[in-house]
Amino acid sequence: MNAMATEYYKNLCERFKKLREAFLPEEFSPTGEYADSVFECTRAYKAMTHAEVESYFEETGKAIAQKALENWKKNQCASRVLIALVAFMSKAENIPEAVNGKGSKEKGALDTRVEKAHTEYIKYVNRLNNGIKEKNILHIFLPLGLELSDFPSELLVECNNYGAERGEIVHKTRAKQILQPADAKNSAENLLQQIEILDSILEKYL
Repeated sequence: MNAMATEYYKNLCERFKKLREAFLPEEFSPTGEYADSVFECTRAYKAMTHAEVESYFEETGKAIAQKALENWKKNQCASRVLIALVAFMSKAENIPEAVNGKGSKEKGALDTRVEKAHTEYIKYVNRLNNGIKEKNILHIFLPLGLELSDFPSELLVECNNYGAERGEIVHKTRAKQILQPADAKNSAENLLQQIEILDSILEKYL
């Protein structure tokens, strides 16, 4: 693990470790044959690690947005994150039509618009985000000033696959004895490695 990893990533790795110990067998069968209970635990492992990754993305995003807002309130510092938040979250119709018009003071106040952009972003992350696929990652981090080139292509592929596998488990009742414990472990470890690359970029904003 990178020594400069964020606390959010360190916590994510620790959660993966605990879930691995709780749900996957200590040793893997060379033939892939297990009791049904092992497959059930493996599916639980996939679903719960998915939830941990989703939480990592959401909590990291909110922390970055909060820091930008606090810096603005403290010293009126318009950081890249803050500019991106306002650019992505603000709407032109919120601009007042007259200096003394209805609601003009509230709409026209820069501090108000900054806080509203922050509030709308937090609302989206808390209420509307649902998953870890590519579209979810972009919706969380592009409004914080990251560029499309900041997202490793392998990370997006891993997240799309992980999200699809989790969907198969959660939404289709006949799961699929094909989810081998060893494969679940390897998939989780690969995902963590890719997230670490993104985390090294997010660390600069925290």
